[in-house]
Amino acid sequence: MSEKASFFSRPILVTGAAGNLGSVGQTLTKVLLQQGQTVRAMFHREDARAQSLRDLGAEVVCGDLTSLDDMNRIIKGCGAIFSACRCHRLI
Repeated sequence: MSEKASFFSRPILVTGAAGNLGSVGQTLTKVLLQQGQTVRAMFHREDARAQSLRDLGAEVVCGDLTSLDDMNRIIKGCGAIFSACRCHRLI
């Protein structure tokens, strides 16, 4: 964590942290980390992008946005959520 004070006392969840939507989630995660925020970065599956954000200090979690169990687990304890994932048609 940087020397800057964290605005939120609890982690900020960033969905879509892999950056599949024009790198928005990945960039947002990096900016929040640079500002001294605690970030929980959500990925659908573990990959090199997840490891790169972990190396920068993000807490990486994997899950499925359409799974209520996954989302309850991932959201628990977060103070804010930024959704940077693309929408998927389920039907």
